[in-house]
Amino acid sequence: MPQLALDLLDAHPENANAMSPELLEKLIAHIRETGHCPPLIVRPHPEHQGRYQLLDGHHRAIALRKLNHTHAACEVWDVDDDQATMLLLTLNRLHGEDDPQQRGMLLKRLSQHMEIETLASKLPEDVDRINRLIALTSPPPLPAPPQALDDLPHAVTFFLTSAQRRSLFAKLRDIQPDRSAALVALLEL
Repeated sequence: MPQLALDLLDAHPENANAMSPELLEKLIAHIRETGHCPPLIVRPHPEHQGRYQLLDGHHRAIALRKLNHTHAACEVWDVDDDQATMLLLTLNRLHGEDDPQQRGMLLKRLSQHMEIETLASKLPEDVDRINRLIALTSPPPLPAPPQALDDLPHAVTFFLTSAQRRSLFAKLRDIQPDRSAALVALLEL
């Protein structure tokens, strides 16, 4: 795999992928700490002979430049403008989704010998999100035992004539202006 001079790599002008400054700083820190960076994907520049245009790895190239690297491992793909546009649309978007419980298990394993705050400084998640993902690895709490049938509420239905209804509501108003509160007060007697 060729090592190309970063000075020969131009960002594709239609790259739509943006990374927040905070995530870029984490990427820079990761490359600085590990010395590892996946290869960039480039194509021969369509307008400037001897130069290359980035298709994937725009942020990695920025990070490498900020770390004063002069070269980067690159895969050179021979693609036309339409293919380049399609790659810009897919390379940064076609990816799987993390299984939250599996990610939590990975974080839990790392947290056994690394502080959560340190993990948060290196990963996209913040401390709260890391703690929530780790919590997913614990078994769910056992359900509460069912209540005894005698402890469950029972529905009571009765039918009244209009006169009986008016009489009932009047007596409830004597106890409390709110009918529901009056019924509760009666039940507490």
